[in-house]
Amino acid sequence: MKCKEVQTYLDAYRTKELTEQTQVVIENHISTCSTCSKELSFAQSVAVDATQLRINVPAEMDMDVIFRQRDQYGTTDTD
Repeated sequence: MKCKEVQTYLDAYRTKELTEQTQVVIENHISTCSTCSKELSFAQSVAVDATQLRINVPAEMDMDVIFRQRDQYGTTDTD
């Protein structure tokens, strides 16, 4: 597998969404390719940073968004 293809799978690799066979192929590539290894490190750091950006939204604001969606798109499944 070439770098361009590996890089399209990095996020799925990071979250273990690939088949075991594909995980192994990508893991082998990353272990020998500094470019893809750096790309994976970057993707991991972005994922960590993104989780730290979460904010608490007041419950009433949450419901307002749900009601606006329902008004715009019809009923909304909130389960």
